[in-house]
Amino acid sequence: MNKIEILRDYEQYCYQIAYYLVQDEAAAAAATCNTLLSIYANEAFFTSTQAGQQEAVKQAAMREALQAFKKSRAELN
Repeated sequence: MNKIEILRDYEQYCYQIAYYLVQDEAAAAAATCNTLLSIYANEAFFTSTQAGQQEAVKQAAMREALQAFKKSRAELN
């Protein structure tokens, strides 16, 4: 499996986490893109176990979702 195929397996999971946190489709989509891009650059992710990969995606998705939420709130003000 190559990197893109592995990331595709986590794309929906990542979006679900982001959407749950921000309750906004655009912000969740942006957070998902940013999460997957940051993970793509992390070589350790691809040598990790499936459980380790899932936890890494969860943590990164939460971090990016909160950043997207802050950004969307700042744009409203």
